[in-house]
Amino acid sequence: MGEKVQLAQLPSVRVLCFVSGRVNQFTTGQVVSQTEGCNAPPRKTQPLRRCGAQEIYLCVRPKGPDDQTLALRLTYPYERVVSTKTPALRWHPEPQAHHYMVQVEGKGVNWQQKVISSSLIYPKKHPPLQQGQAYKITIAAYSRQNTLLGVKQSVLNVLSHSTVQTINDKVEQSRRLNLSEDEATVLDLTSIYLAHGLLHDAVVALQARAGAG
Repeated sequence: MGEKVQLAQLPSVRVLCFVSGRVNQFTTGQVVSQTEGCNAPPRKTQPLRRCGAQEIYLCVRPKGPDDQTLALRLTYPYERVVSTKTPALRWHPEPQAHHYMVQVEGKGVNWQQKVISSSLIYPKKHPPLQQGQAYKITIAAYSRQNTLLGVKQSVLNVLSHSTVQTINDKVEQSRRLNLSEDEATVLDLTSIYLAHGLLHDAVVALQARAGAG
């Protein structure tokens, strides 16, 4: 802590900060602290609010009589902030369910589809989600006699185009460092994703790297 580095030889150097996910650029001759530009973003101090379309990073999911079972809760994406416009969906199955009705509602999107399993690849026939928007996901379970067994609703927030572009730029800069696959994934990619609240993308990147050996 507190040590400094003097830059030389190269016109400039880009540094990825693992704490904040930021990429900082320094020029030759500068003497910089190891922590310069790498402070973590200030923690929000406003009261916690119920999770929803406008509260995606600082919110609580209260427990109650309707939350005693995991049935129908989304398990994929891993978090309610996504970068993709066509997210796959997966949820805890309802033991007595014969089929499910999945509905996606929000700006430019309003469709529903019947499925037998407890997962759904985003249908190509439906319009994709729009960047910078929030969407309500409703999953209803039905018996063989078409009796409603239960319903759960969740909100998915899609990152804005500018945020996605910023993330992609940082990922590209990270790849140019020619790090090993393990370093690039475990350190760089996960830091970049988590700095923008993309737990889902971070987990997927780690899973892909683990699967590749």
